[in-house]
Amino acid sequence: LPIYPNPVIEAFNVYLNKAANNAEISVTNTLGQELYNKTFSGKQQEVSCKLASGIYFVKIQDKNSIGIYRIVRE
Repeated sequence: LPIYPNPVIEAFNVYLNKAANNAEISVTNTLGQELYNKTFSGKQQEVSCKLASGIYFVKIQDKNSIGIYRIVRE
């Protein structure tokens, strides 16, 4: 997984195999509500957002691909 740590305590890092240009990270809850959205460039991005305990989905999208990953907030 390109997301560490999981389970998440307060923040997590997204690691990509190759540098992205204007990639988008979004975090949604199980109801589909978007709680975080940010555009970034590079191979790594720290995501720090206030999440209650539960399950969330992280979508990482650039012009060539989309990945959706499940994270757990303790």
